Order: sequence, then C-alpha cells, then structure tokens
Amino acid sequence: MGIDEPRIRRRNALRGMAAAGLLGIGAGGAGGLFVGSRWPFGPNWVTRSFDFDLEIGSPYVMGYRGAYEPNRPVDDDGIVITDNKGQRVYHPVDSCWYLFPELHSYEVDGDPARLHAVLATTEYLLAGAEEHQIPSQATDAPESAPTSLWFPYHFAHAPGGLENHVPWYSGMAQGMMLSHLVRLHEVTGEDEWLDDADLVFNSFRHYRDGSQAASSPWFVSFIDRDDARYTAFEEYPSNNPGQLSSVVNGNIYAMWGVYDYLRATGDRYARRLLSRALASLAGSFPYYRAAGSTSLYGLTPWSHLTWKNPASYHRGVITQLRRTAAFSRDPQFLQQADLLALDDPGE
Repeated sequence: MGIDEPRIRRRNALRGMAAAGLLGIGAGGAGGLFVGSRWPFGPNWVTRSFDFDLEIGSPYVMGYRGAYEPNRPVDDDGIVITDNKGQRVYHPVDSCWYLFPELHSYEVDGDPARLHAVLATTEYLLAGAEEHQIPSQATDAPESAPTSLWFPYHFAHAPGGLENHVPWYSGMAQGMMLSHLVRLHEVTGEDEWLDDADLVFNSFRHYRDGSQAASSPWFVSFIDRDDARYTAFEEYPSNNPGQLSSVVNGNIYAMWGVYDYLRATGDRYARRLLSRALASLAGSFPYYRAAGSTSLYGLTPWSHLTWKNPASYHRGVITQLRRTAAFSRDPQFLQQADLLALDDPGE
C-alpha cells in the first residue's frame, strides 16, 4: 500500500512544526555535502565473502521475549519524549530504543495503541529528517533516488573536545533508523516504509576518504592501515581527521541496519558494503580488545583517551558480537565474544 492522504497531511504538518522549531527539532536544511575526488576502488579492501543468514530476522529484536510495557513519557500525540538537560530534543537513537520493543510488542499482542505510538514517533522522526544529494561519484548510486535521508542532532555533544558542529549526524542513528523502517515495512506490509528505508540507506553512500577533507554529512570512513583499507561507520564523525574514533558498538549497530536492509531488498551494494565492514570489524579486534580487562570503546588512540573502557559497554559488545555471528554465520565473531567474556570476570 502507498502513503494515504491523511498520513501525507500529517507528515507535512509535522514538517511544518519542525521548521517552526517545535517538537524539539531544530530547523532542517540541506547542510554541507562532501563530494570527494572519486569513490575509492582498488585491490586492497579488507573484505571477504559471508554466507549471510537472511531469514534469522533483525539483530535488534533477537533477544526479545513476549510483549513489553513501555516505560517512557509520550506527548498528547503519542510521540516519545526525550529530555536533554531539561529540554525536549529530537534524538533518533533514543527514540529507536523505544520503537524496537514497542513494534515487537505489537507483533506479539496486536494492540492497536502500540502501532499508533510507533507510527506517531516514526512520523515525527521523518518530519525532522533532512534530504541531501548523494555524492556524484558514489558507487551504484540509484538513478531513481538521487537523494539520501538523514536524522540530524540539533544539540551540542562534543566528548573529548570532538570537533563537530550542530547539526551533527551519527552512523549509529542512521543504521538504527534503517533497521526500524525495514521492520515497520515487514510488520505492516506497507511499501511506504521501505521507500523511506531506500533513502536512509543512501546515506551509506556518503563517505570520508582519509586523504580528503570532508564536510557534513558523512559517517562512512575508510581507514588505511598496514597497506589495507578498512571500512567503519562512525557514531561520532569529526571535522578533525585526528579525532577519528570508530566507536565499536556504534559501528556494529550501523552494520545491523545494513544487514536488515539486505534482508529486505537483496541490494548488491548493501551486501558488498556489509562484507567490507564485517571483515574490517573482525580484523580490528586487536585494536579494541584489552586482554585481561574490559575492552576499549573505540578503535583509535583518540577514542582510547576519550572514553577508555567502560564495563557496561564491554558486555554490550559481547552481545553484539554473538548476534553478529548468528546472522553472518562467521564463527570468528563468536570466538571474539568468548575472549571478551573471559577478559571480564563480571560477564
């Protein structure tokens, strides 16, 4: 089914409210666009072939059992509220942590109030999204959809003096929203949500090559190390190349979005990009494992200084690696999860 007229009117109304600065959403805009000199090709990509299990379902809901009762405030329209320092803010990641269990619970019990809440929050997030042109050199760029859809952050967040600017964009947010829209398509059967997912996936065609100076928006980074090119999805992109962080859990959450999109579409570029990102993750294990201790937050020296190795994060990465092993059918991720578990006596 396509988008019905009431939904179109609702989305347009929400976009108008967003432009007026309501709902905790900053005014949207085209923002900067990075167009590098080329889309990188070459024989030195870190990649390999994966026998993906495309029937296992979304990693985001693998651990869910039964229906959940939401414990989050919502406004009169049923939109989840995120508070940051006393201000209501537009926060895609936080909203997704509400949407995933709520949509799953609707699958379990069929409560229409749950679906209403999911749709209201989803439309709110889409109303605050920005469209950007895909870089002209992007590989496999679809002629039918030359734009990408982004979910901006309009509040300052600069851990360790991170040189970003408002609005800023997060690969973790892009990946989580991509997964949510695919799941919404699967649960409702409405093609509208997959159309939106197509545009969000196009954000994975914006990249930063280490040899280029990038401007927003981007979050895909290519890292040259030991005569090989690694792929990572940045949770916190920086305008300063020296502040590359490659946060491990945000990188994996973004990968899960690409996996869900691959499940839904069979897209060849999604498969290629996911294969590169997963092979890069597997090969980067020595850069974040701290043998005998909890693992490091990111893959780079700057991230090590900024976030160090929080214990609660370490246990989350163990879970992520185990779920990644399940859908990738690659035992190396399970072996790495087991090593991290041995490193942490609290696991």
